[in-house]
Formats: sequence, structure tokens, C-alpha cells
Amino acid sequence: SLKLQLYILEVPMADEESEYCADPELVDEAEAEAAAARRRVAALDGCRPLVGLLDASDAPVLLGAGSALFNLAIERENADALLRLGALPKLQALISHDVTDVAAAMAGVLMNCCASSPGCRDALDQQDLLGTLLPLSRNSFDAKDSGGSQFELLLRLIGLL
Repeated sequence: SLKLQLYILEVPMADEESEYCADPELVDEAEAEAAAARRRVAALDGCRPLVGLLDASDAPVLLGAGSALFNLAIERENADALLRLGALPKLQALISHDVTDVAAAMAGVLMNCCASSPGCRDALDQQDLLGTLLPLSRNSFDAKDSGGSQFELLLRLIGLL
């Protein structure tokens, strides 16, 4: 059976005058600008060259493409573009990559695609994503390497469930 232990880190709260306490209006403005930038990428078909990089054999290239797609897939327009471009089967295959950071990045992209796009959820269901995820989640949980990368992979795999 899959057992999950969550560790809660206690982080002291910043006082209102602390430089670490962000102004909520600035945070909202920054997020609005980031969302607008993601939508501009979608309008310019910016996911297409990144999807092409998913065929690379070099782990740093895959990691870079995965990191960019992770951020872009938050917007439905980009997640739907990944679906149209045929990226979902590639991403699903790459969650089994030998390099844990690459696998975690690709799982994160799929997680955001599922969160933002009903079409992606349906397509991944038809591709039996669950049949891929369950053994990977079990293997990630049982892995001897309890480093940050393995834990990040496990969190993203669980996020996909």
C-alpha cells in the first residue's frame, strides 16, 4: 500500500513591516502580468518550438523545455495547444525518463495541463495515464533516493492523480 508522509515545515510569519512580506496588490499585479504574457505566448504559437524540443535526447534541453511548458500550461490556451500539437503522448512517455528532474518536469507539465484543460484531461484518460502513473508513483515512493528530485517527482505524480 502507498503510504505518504507529509512533513510540515514551520516558517515564521513575517511582520507587516518586513521586507519579505509582499504587498498583495503587487502580487496580484505581477500575476496578472504573468498570465497576460502566457496568453501572448499562446497567441504567437509559442508552444510549438518547445514541443519540438521534447524529442531531444539531452536531459538539460528536456528540462528547460519542461520548465517552460510547466509555466505556460497554467493557461488553458497553452494546454490546449499542447493537445493540438500532439505533445501529450510525448510528455506521458517522458515521465518515465531516467533523469528524475526531467521526469518531474514533465509530470508538472501534465499536471498543469490537466488542471487547466478539460480536453487534456479527456485525452490523457484515453491514453491510460492512470496506468502509467500508478506504477511510477509506487516506484517513486519506494525509491531509496529520498532527495528533493525524487520527492518533487512523487508530488507531481500524485498531483496528476
